[in-house]
Amino acid sequence: MRKSEAEKPLGGTFLEEVIAESKVDIRGCYQCRKCSAGCPVVSAMDIIPNQVIRQIQYGRREKVLRCGSIWICASCHTCSVRCPNDID
Repeated sequence: MRKSEAEKPLGGTFLEEVIAESKVDIRGCYQCRKCSAGCPVVSAMDIIPNQVIRQIQYGRREKVLRCGSIWICASCHTCSVRCPNDID
């Protein structure tokens, strides 16, 4: 039986840490930008939501943790509701 991507064991990369902590597999994000298009506070962000996901996928821990976007988020869940892959 073949394991799906979500069932594969995770190592120690930033991406894998985020997946393990959030219980959300952001590897499924294909950058449709619906999260950023619907975000009510995107104009105040230095890195827009879809790019935060992309930076995590690239393993750019410092860039993500230094950006202000993660603190500006309004927690309205518009991004996760609009996401075709149910990424929250």
